[in-house]
Amino acid sequence: MTIESSGYVKWKGTTVEHYTLSWAYSIEARGQALELARRCVKLEARGETPTARNVIWTWEEEKEKGVKA
Repeated sequence: MTIESSGYVKWKGTTVEHYTLSWAYSIEARGQALELARRCVKLEARGETPTARNVIWTWEEEKEKGVKA
């Protein structure tokens, strides 16, 4: 995962988030970045490409996929 000077956070070249640079290097941001990376890895393990939509905006719905009741 990388962050551009404009604040866009990328996972393997795909934008998955945007951080305000003044906040991006804080302890709180580090924790959120680790969670973001965990979600990206989980999606890739399911054969999906991580995007801002499925990592953030629809994550609640996405994380339930494949869960047996």
